[in-house]
Amino acid sequence: MSECQHQWEMANVEFGFVVFEKCFHCNGVRTYFTREGVAILGDEYREGGHFWHRVENAQLLRFDLRCSNCG
Repeated sequence: MSECQHQWEMANVEFGFVVFEKCFHCNGVRTYFTREGVAILGDEYREGGHFWHRVENAQLLRFDLRCSNCG
C-alpha cells in the first residue's frame, strides 16, 4: 500500500459534448465524446447494417485525476 495521503486534482481537462446515437435496425445505443460544436439532433447515417440516428447531446467535462503529492 502506498504511504501517500493522496491529494487528487483534475488534469488534462477537456470541455466538449457527449453525443448519444441509436440504431433503429438493431436497437443499439452508443455514445462518443467530441470537442466540436453541438451535433445536429436528428442527423442520420448508415454504417454497414446499422442506421444511426443522433438522439441527444449534452455538455461534458472530461478529465484525468492526478495526485498532487506523488503524481
